[in-house]
Amino acid sequence: MGCSIRLDFQNLEEEDAHHEVSEPDVFLRGKLPAAARIGRHADSSDLATLKLALSSETPFLSLGRLSHATVEARCARDLIDCEEARRGIFLYEVGGQAVGYVDARPVAGICAATLGSFELGVVSAWSGQGIGRSLVAAAEEWLLGTGRQLVAINVAPGNVQAQRFYRKLGYALADPSSPEPFRHDGPVNEIVMTKRLDLIERPCRKQL
Repeated sequence: MGCSIRLDFQNLEEEDAHHEVSEPDVFLRGKLPAAARIGRHADSSDLATLKLALSSETPFLSLGRLSHATVEARCARDLIDCEEARRGIFLYEVGGQAVGYVDARPVAGICAATLGSFELGVVSAWSGQGIGRSLVAAAEEWLLGTGRQLVAINVAPGNVQAQRFYRKLGYALADPSSPEPFRHDGPVNEIVMTKRLDLIERPCRKQL
């Protein structure tokens, strides 16, 4: 039996508030951290600021007109889920400031035991620095650790740059006729890209 899912993220409604994320520093560009870190409840304000900054610069991640307090409250609840291992939220920080995040979570439905998804966002001024790749790797590692074998993400049809980015990381457009336990019948203005995680060869970690 195929697995029918709809990968939609929460729509928030309220007044907008402007919180800026600073431009990249030339010195910091050469000293980026190697990996993202797991989120904590104390990060709710920083994550809200980042999401609002992303919403203002891209039509593909719109939060509508909402206040910082509203987004922060949502982020706080999500980060509690993260601390309790129900979802994997990772932040990428430069100079103590969050410039990217990924929110990985299991997908409810028929194949909830094997299917996961994530939401990714990186401030455009910091694109091309490997930050998105690091965040996707963190999300995939978290999903694989929870037993998810397949990851499926929503991408807007017009977001060619994102599609190209995910293809480089091994993602492909979902094929309804494939034997995968997955088919997409979500919004017509979205496409789904998938990747098998259980087929990825991972380097053996050295034992201490």
